[in-house]
Amino acid sequence: MSSPTQRCYRHRKDLAKKRHDPPFDLSLERLSSVDGASIQHIWSLFAAAPQNQRQLMLKGILSACCMPQLSFIYESLQPLLKIDFVAVLPRHVSLEIFSYLDAITLCQVAQVSRAWQRMANDETLWHSLCQQHIGRHCLRCGWALACAPWLLEPSRHLAPPTPPPPARLLKKALHGLPLSRMAANEPANGHHRGIAKKRNTRHATNSTRHAKHPSNNHTDHRIRSWKTLYRDGMLVERNWRHHRYKDTLVDLPEHNADDQPPKNDEQPSGDERAPKDGVICMAFCDPIGVYMIGYADRTIHVYKHDSKPLLHHQHNQQQQQDHPLMRVLVMPSELACLQFDENKLIVGHTNHSVSIWDWHRGVNIRTLVGHHAPLTALKFASNVLVTGAIDHTLRVWDFASGHSTLLAGHDGPVRSVDILDRALTSSPTRVIISAGDDASIRVWLDNQCVRVLTGHHAPINKVALVPRDLLHNQHYDDTAVLTALPSPDQENTPKSTNLSRALLPLALSCSQDHTVRLWDLETGQCLRTLFGHVDHITCMASDGLRIATGAKDRSVRIWSVATGECIYSRILEHPVNAIALSWSALLVSINGIAHMWNYAHTGVAHE
Repeated sequence: MSSPTQRCYRHRKDLAKKRHDPPFDLSLERLSSVDGASIQHIWSLFAAAPQNQRQLMLKGILSACCMPQLSFIYESLQPLLKIDFVAVLPRHVSLEIFSYLDAITLCQVAQVSRAWQRMANDETLWHSLCQQHIGRHCLRCGWALACAPWLLEPSRHLAPPTPPPPARLLKKALHGLPLSRMAANEPANGHHRGIAKKRNTRHATNSTRHAKHPSNNHTDHRIRSWKTLYRDGMLVERNWRHHRYKDTLVDLPEHNADDQPPKNDEQPSGDERAPKDGVICMAFCDPIGVYMIGYADRTIHVYKHDSKPLLHHQHNQQQQQDHPLMRVLVMPSELACLQFDENKLIVGHTNHSVSIWDWHRGVNIRTLVGHHAPLTALKFASNVLVTGAIDHTLRVWDFASGHSTLLAGHDGPVRSVDILDRALTSSPTRVIISAGDDASIRVWLDNQCVRVLTGHHAPINKVALVPRDLLHNQHYDDTAVLTALPSPDQENTPKSTNLSRALLPLALSCSQDHTVRLWDLETGQCLRTLFGHVDHITCMASDGLRIATGAKDRSVRIWSVATGECIYSRILEHPVNAIALSWSALLVSINGIAHMWNYAHTGVAHE
């Protein structure tokens, strides 16, 4: 007989240590020497036989076996036929198999063995799960996770997955280009450029010195895996779904003349905490974990927001101060609206001007003047700022060129604006939407009004852009009307007026007619009308997954963008005048006093 030249899975030496075959008792001590030698000879003949002869021997043995012997063979074959494919297959093939598992199953299979644990914890698998859920609804499980701030800069906060390209693709898909720097928003004048360069150099030096002290760091630079990110996002999403949040009153200690946070230990309570006339506007900046609240006494309070979920064993270690005050900025005049990022703060004032601040240092960098009435709304993206005012006009400020463009067309004061900038998408055009007291929404394409959306029956207080791919069960509301405005020179109308569905998001609007509407900017149709409030809707915010609205009926409602359902409502003691939404928290101004509903810190379930 010729010896076999190939070794199977059970006889490979490199896999011998990885197998866990049940041991057989092959001892021949109880047999006589003759019988033991005979059995040993049979084993050696079978081991040396080629494949076809082995099968012939087994057939003869099986044909001679009785039922007890066949039962023994059947029971013995069950564990022997189980193959650990993680140990046998190449790593990329095993990863492909594991990629079909959901998060819960991955955590379960990680308990099989160390090899399976290493495979189930692979960063590529969890990066793929983040792509499926963050900012979109998963087609397999139906869950969607709001975008965690750590995804904005994976190189700083995350351990990149095994292949680097997917991390960059995720960053680009979720948030487009990196956030603009302050120097890019400076005027073209050389004097201001020199000041900006010198200021940025000092700020970089101060930041380096500031980062040496862990207590002063505003961001957590620890490496966070994609699995940890997915876990944190799932914990927050679960709290959103079960209406579990920690409701706290934002501390508002008195500020001193030096614009520094106060050091007094005694805190007033109730309405005494809020400055005169209370909150005017609020805004979040998730990437840096900061939120700002503007008050009627011309101050802006800057707070640090801890948006990372606390696990059960971490709740006892939480600091007593939930809303650490970082800075108080005093404005030169009354403010009406604000927006900020990691570098700059832009404020719209009632004295018809716009001020740009370095909020880290409390320095007013520049003041823009162009409107002839108090400002009511502003929004910036990349190097473009859009402002709206009571004078029925909009202005588009291009920081790159230093020019501003006047947009006229509304028949009443402009109350809200939003922008989809060309630098943040693959679109060759810049899309702006605006709304106001004339109950219409205007769509501006490259500073030209191309559409007017009508359907509301009262002034519109807020408009916002949301991603298109979250919409489910799309249908049209026939009560809404689309008005297309042709160019004065029809021959020069740009062909890009017919916008692509893949490039345009959807638009949300809330009105004093007690409704919220969802619009398709491509067709101009109203996709949904959300009913629930019984009085004027005063404010609205959206993170792409949810819509939060506040009204004079003393209620806050949270809606699903995908289905249009009201998933949560809460009746309060006073009307709501301002609201801001983060991926893990909700800021609500109730009778001019700011309240934080923190979904990252599991609190009491509010039904």
